[in-house]
Amino acid sequence: MAWALQNLLESLGMLIIIIFVVGLLANRRGLDLRGASPTATYIPLSDETSVPSRAKCIPTPDNRSFRGNFTSSLLARFPFALEILYWGVMYFVLLATSPLGASATPSAQSHASTILAFEKTLGIAIELPLQRYLLRVHPLILTLLSDVFLLHPSLGAAFLVYGYTYFPPTRYALLRRALALAPLLTLALSALWPATPPRLTPPPTGFIDVLHPPPGYAGDAHTWATTAPQRALAALPSLHLGAALLMGASTARWGRHLWLRVLAPLYPTLMAVAVLATASAWVLGCAAGLCAVGLGLYLNRVMLVLRPLEEWVFWVCRTERPRREEDGRKPWAA
Repeated sequence: MAWALQNLLESLGMLIIIIFVVGLLANRRGLDLRGASPTATYIPLSDETSVPSRAKCIPTPDNRSFRGNFTSSLLARFPFALEILYWGVMYFVLLATSPLGASATPSAQSHASTILAFEKTLGIAIELPLQRYLLRVHPLILTLLSDVFLLHPSLGAAFLVYGYTYFPPTRYALLRRALALAPLLTLALSALWPATPPRLTPPPTGFIDVLHPPPGYAGDAHTWATTAPQRALAALPSLHLGAALLMGASTARWGRHLWLRVLAPLYPTLMAVAVLATASAWVLGCAAGLCAVGLGLYLNRVMLVLRPLEEWVFWVCRTERPRREEDGRKPWAA
């Protein structure tokens, strides 16, 4: 089982692509998954009443004249393509800026030592005891927890597809903005105060990098863990737990399927154990990640200042942004 999961993780990028393609096809115009009219059209990125007043002062073009263009028709037919595009842009932004939070620098190592000492003072330095306990009980448990940790991006993609399909539109828009803003906040903090995750600290600390097992340890290295965003966002703050909590809570609240609503709260619990047991984040890093996600929820409307820029990009592409209204309901903000 562990071997099969590990093979799956080696092609994790392909898995995310498959999930997004399923979302693209499942949400194509005319397919009635929500009980909406088959003639429903895509909802705009933001309701005019949701745009901050300062953003409204910036002139925006009227792209309705491009409604008959091929690109406009294509996006109207496959509106989820915009979601894929936006998250692709977000990924490359993280990829380009992740060196700012590089964890191998001397200052990052020094900050990690500071975090560990502070956690010991507070009596919450449970990462090493938890990892050693699981290694002693059964190493396979730690291998499976590593898979849970590394599957987080693909589960996040599945959450976006499911939320887009079944959540109330206004709620999905809020969650999407928060999930987009939180990584930017964490990158800013990690750039100012980078910190090495426990598994990458010097050997005297006692942590084992189970994602890249040393000689004599069962298991193989996970190539997905070598990506720059994965390394940069796994120390302080750690978004894995914060995002998992947001995903689990929102699915439990707005999920369409009972079995999924029942199982959803288990995901953040499992993720909390996974990030600490694999020594991929500090306890304080998890706490900081929770704060980042909470701040992203509170400040999510900040993302709407990009609305004018978005309209001008569509104007350059000679495309009308797709729109949708469901059963006469008010368009949602995204």
